[in-house]
This record gives sequence, structure tokens and C-alpha cells, in this order.
Amino acid sequence: MKRILLIVILFLLAAELPAQVLQSATLEVVGSPGWYKAIPLKQEGLVMIVKEDQTRFKVVKLDTQLNKMWDEDLFLDTETGPAAVTLHDGRLTLMFSETSGMYYQLIDFDLQNGEYVRKGFEIREFFQDKGLVMYGKKALLTGINEKGLAYFIYDFEKDTGKLVQTALTGKIEVQDVLREEDGVLNILAVEKTMGYSNEAKKKGGYVKSSRVTEVRIDTAGQVLSRKDIVPNAGRFPIFGVRQNGLVSGIYQQPDGGKGMYFSFLKEEKNTPVFYRSFSELLGEHLEGKQKEKFLKSAGWLVLPPAAGPDQIHIGGVFYTPKFQTVTTGRGYDAYGNRTTSRAVFSGIEFSYAQVFGLDPEGKVLTQNAIAVNQLMTQLTAPLSINSAGAVAYVLNGKVLVKNFNIGSRPIAYQLTDDKGDGSPYVAGYRQTLHWYDNVFLAIGTQSRIEAQQAGPPSGKKKKKRSVPYTQTRKTYFLTSISAGRSE
Repeated sequence: MKRILLIVILFLLAAELPAQVLQSATLEVVGSPGWYKAIPLKQEGLVMIVKEDQTRFKVVKLDTQLNKMWDEDLFLDTETGPAAVTLHDGRLTLMFSETSGMYYQLIDFDLQNGEYVRKGFEIREFFQDKGLVMYGKKALLTGINEKGLAYFIYDFEKDTGKLVQTALTGKIEVQDVLREEDGVLNILAVEKTMGYSNEAKKKGGYVKSSRVTEVRIDTAGQVLSRKDIVPNAGRFPIFGVRQNGLVSGIYQQPDGGKGMYFSFLKEEKNTPVFYRSFSELLGEHLEGKQKEKFLKSAGWLVLPPAAGPDQIHIGGVFYTPKFQTVTTGRGYDAYGNRTTSRAVFSGIEFSYAQVFGLDPEGKVLTQNAIAVNQLMTQLTAPLSINSAGAVAYVLNGKVLVKNFNIGSRPIAYQLTDDKGDGSPYVAGYRQTLHWYDNVFLAIGTQSRIEAQQAGPPSGKKKKKRSVPYTQTRKTYFLTSISAGRSE
């Protein structure tokens, strides 16, 4: 098998602040690998969670040099990975839930040595979970019920729990949850105002308007304070991602048109300072009916805002679900061979991205379009921005790093010179994320099918032939890359 190479395709000109590879490492799992999740811990390192087999997954802690500190194998049948992740007091808590959401498991790790506590509980009332925080030995699981925003408090030591209804009622969608001191929850949510075609009977419901709100709630469910991002000129926010008082998100108009907005969270009522329709974000990549068709099926993945000393960087990327037709034989009859076809989900294709540089007041200083051609099995961003204004993104299995502030050409890194066109069996990068300071983490994968032989049971007199079977060996490639001025 060809030796995996790390090849620098293009070199930066002798300009200020070049990008460079800092460290690289590999992680292998064997069985039936599936999902993975990378959790950056900033200067404290990184946690990788990877599914090894149908009922087993591995948790690995690495430092900033990508040296393995500890790893743990756990048995749990989960197809989608953790439903929520939270960091607290030098610990990492993972929450897994059943598809129906009734039974939950919490696994709480000590980040220093990997020791963990495992607990499970049930919620027998209607509750849709979204977000988890920990206070000591208590877990607060945030979500919604038929009345509005609620949370479930589970006590690890007493093995008891209770559901608390908050004062935030109505049609609510939780975006994320942060913890403050003294048991206070800081929640970013979307509040929707419903309209009805038949007001008297409350039938024919539709979303009339909405706003994004950052609300602080105490352990009794009472609202302590709130800041709202309100509709403007018929554009009402329906989604938001926040970072240190900055919010990027998606807005919708009464006619169904959508786009991206950016807003500060400073006052009790805030109006977005930036709007771009999806049609404007797509630009001239497509035209006419092709553009119209694309926008009907495409989604927009919003990147978290990144604030630097001089600029605020925002952006996102278009994605579309991809399906392939699978045809299977049904045998022969008097009329010949009959077959049946069905559409099977093959992945998520990321295509076009936009990155904006804003001044401290929200005025657009720079706009840069990026062509991203990447097929992934998970809805994880193939590009990321750091506070220095550098962007790392994936294109055909390569990672490209570009600093728009100094106008340099991008540097491309790849794992092999084999051409794979996105095949999981050819080593290629799949994801980038901002790790810490000016450092990105690029994650690549390669799968290999291995033939194995299961020998006959020992102690048997009769000769039995070995049973052949196959297993998958999946390699994760981790590469840290610095770009732009260090904070």
C-alpha cells in the first residue's frame, strides 16, 4: 500500500505571517467505524470521539502537540454520536439519548486522567432536549415541552431528577446553552409568533414572525434578563450562532425568501447590522433556472463569528443532500428479469462559501467567495475562520489555508497524491476547525476493508473450515496548522 504523504502543493510568498504545519498524528479504529466528533479544548488540547463498532466507541484526549494523553473504550449502541457535550470544572460530559428521547445516558470524564462516571435516567413527560450544562454533580438538560422552555435537573449522587417549567412560554427553539455562576443558565433561543388562517379554531398555523433572544434564567425557571434581536423590514431571524456577544444567523421573509444576518447583542433590543439574501450569497456561481433550483434545495451552514483586533469575521457555506439510486435484482419470471430501484442517502455536498470582514460597527470591509467541493456524511463545516482573518477549508480532499488580510495565495496540503474524488478509501481531509489562538485543526480519514478468517472452535475433533469475514480499518489524520498573527 502506498505510503501516506503530506505534500505541500503551493508555497506562500515571502510575506508576513506564513501558514505552516505544526504537528500531525494518526488514530486508528477497527470494526465498523461510523461517526466522529472533535471537541477543541483550546490550549488544553483536544478530545476525539470515534465510533469503533456497532456497540463501541473510543474517547481520546490529546495535547496541543497531538500527543495522546489517555483513551477509553466504552460500550454503547448509538448511531448518531452524543446528543450534547459540555465542559465544566476540568471535566467533559457526554449525553446520549434514544431516538425517541425518553432514556438518557450521561458519561462524565475527568480530563486529566480519563476516569469517568456513567449514569442513566428517564424523562417520562413530553420533552425535546437541546443543550446540557453541569453544576457540580447536577446536570441541567435544557429543552422544550408543550408549554415552552423547560429543563430537567438530574442529581448524580441522589439519582433523582425533576422537570422545571420556565417563564419563557410559547413556540420556542433552543439554539445553545451556556452556564453562568450560581446555577444561572444563559440560553440563546428563537421565539416564534404564530398566526392562523382560522384564528377562531386555531387551525392552519404558520410562523408570523420571530426573534432571537439571549435569556438568563435561574434554577427556579424565572427570567432574570434578556436581550433580543428583533425583526427589521420584514426580515425576521429564525436561527442564530453566537460567540462573545456576536450573533450570525439566518433570516426569513414573509414570501419565504431567506438570507444571512449579523447582529451585536448589546442592548435589550438589537437590530441586525448586516443582511445578505441567499441569492446574493450565491452570486454568479449559477444563473437563471439553475440558480433557482439550487436555492430551493440548498441549506446554509452558518460559521460562528470570529472577532479579531481590527475586524469581525463572519461567513457560511451552502450545502445540499445527495442521493444515489440503488437497483437490486428480484429474480426471474416468465417476463424476464425484474428489478427495483430506490434512492439512498449518499452524503452532504458542500459547494459555495462566503466570508466577510466587518469593522467594529458591522460595516463590510471585505468579501471573499470560496469554491468548496466536498462530500461529507455529517453536517460539519468544511471550513473555519480564525480571529486573524485566515480561512482553512477543504477542497477535493485537500486543505487550503488562505490569509485574506495579506492577499496571499492559498497553501494546499494533501495526504496522498492518489486521485480519489471523495472516496472514503483514499486518504483525504474532510473537515477543518479553529482550535486555539491562530491554529486550525484539519481532520482527514481513510478506510480500508480487510479480509479475516474466523478459525473453528477449539477442542472440536471434526475439522471445520474457517469462516471468512471482513472488517474495516479506519485511520484518522490530525494536522495542526497555524495561519495569521498569533493572539
